[in-house]
Amino acid sequence: MSFTQLTAAEIAEKVRSKEMKAEAVATAYLDRIKLLDPKIKAFNEVFADRALAQAKAVDAKIAKGEAVGALAGVPIAIKDNMLIRGERCTCSSKILEGFKATYDATVIKKLRAAGAVFLGRTNLDEFAMGSSTENSAFHTTRNPWDTNRIPGGSSGGSAAAVASRMAPLSLGSDTGGSIRQPAALCGVLGLKPTYGRVSRFGLIAFASSLDQIGPFATTAKDAALLLQVISGADDRDSTSVNNAIPDYVSGLEKPLKGIRIGLPKEYFISGTDPEIDKSVREAIKALESFGATTREVSLPNTDYGLSVYYII
Repeated sequence: MSFTQLTAAEIAEKVRSKEMKAEAVATAYLDRIKLLDPKIKAFNEVFADRALAQAKAVDAKIAKGEAVGALAGVPIAIKDNMLIRGERCTCSSKILEGFKATYDATVIKKLRAAGAVFLGRTNLDEFAMGSSTENSAFHTTRNPWDTNRIPGGSSGGSAAAVASRMAPLSLGSDTGGSIRQPAALCGVLGLKPTYGRVSRFGLIAFASSLDQIGPFATTAKDAALLLQVISGADDRDSTSVNNAIPDYVSGLEKPLKGIRIGLPKEYFISGTDPEIDKSVREAIKALESFGATTREVSLPNTDYGLSVYYII
């Protein structure tokens, strides 16, 4: 199996055990970006030299027997609205075209400590205001599965990078669906964490009462691994919550028996694409087969959701 087909968890394990070099992994992903991104346009900038330097530093630590983090040697793409010290941050807007970050966002600091390798900055709808990644000042990102289609947004570049295996992991931000919607459109796993779970310090704000940073991955284990790394209270973000961080990875194996899932009747509406409806109902059956129980519930304020979102 090629490096770019491995999960993030597999890469970290094999790098730590010296089965593979972080530099070789980074090179494989950079080569894939060079091959695919001219058509997909997921990236605003690729950190080729800096990524290789980071990867070499991970290999050097391992060679000396020093401790390395949970994401040792794992390449990651970063949405271009999070500050990376010394790098440009544009929010896909020409307003910030010449701006360079003077400090790291908290999530970036945590990724550095975990041994992750930064591949580059990913495209988004300008200042995260959009749902298609067509509203970037630089270029339109394409859906890797069909380049005539959109990848969703605003974190479309991050979703497309993972879907095309140009990165095993990426970070996006979600205010009103900007991780969840492109994850769905690109067929990858995306998660908006509970507000306060992940520090927003160093994230250029869209709507501070809703913004959250979260992971894109191809497996639940990889998403859990990344969420584990970036979670936690932060003195520089007064809205972050000082709760214990669960072991998300080990929690993946918990049985679903006893879990109750509500199915809002207002969401199962006429006009839904038949394939989507079928997929959702198959997922419900799968959850029930694993021991969960489901029942119909009502969320009568659903019709007001969009209006309330705009006000907030």
